[in-house]
Amino acid sequence: MTRKLLLALPILLGACAALPALQPVGESASLPRDAVIGAGDPTRAAALSVGTAFTTRSVLVGTPAQQARVIGNMEYLAVNTASPMLEAAPPTLRPQMRAARAEWRQALGIPAEAPAQQVIDQLYAAARALDSGMQPPISLAALEARPALPNTAAAAQTAALAVQQRDRTERAPR
Repeated sequence: MTRKLLLALPILLGACAALPALQPVGESASLPRDAVIGAGDPTRAAALSVGTAFTTRSVLVGTPAQQARVIGNMEYLAVNTASPMLEAAPPTLRPQMRAARAEWRQALGIPAEAPAQQVIDQLYAAARALDSGMQPPISLAALEARPALPNTAAAAQTAALAVQQRDRTERAPR
């Protein structure tokens, strides 16, 4: 039996080589523990926290720690659009998130090639430092002066609405 398997191995490998190449695994990231306290699912927590943050500029004015967390949450959502929590999202969510990510990274001076996890970690570290009255490890001046981010606002609303729709569906009587 083993001999038959060994003889078949070159045929199987040749068949695999003829298959189209798989797409590389996409980037992934996680939120720090203090981002999801009491919220359960990190995607749910992130989506609900950003829902109105970008639609009304006054929501985040004067709160650089909260602004850093919200951008960190958007960064997390951008690489986790396949989450089951976002399954009710329209197919436009992924392209919206790509456009939004480019927009907030450019506005805040975050390099396009920076890994999402690194960006999230630095933003949350800055938020923690600000909350405790310390100097943040990164400059957050761009957060206070940030321009309107229409693509980011649209993507944030889409993600929040998808989570809210999922919540309504799960609570509906069957």
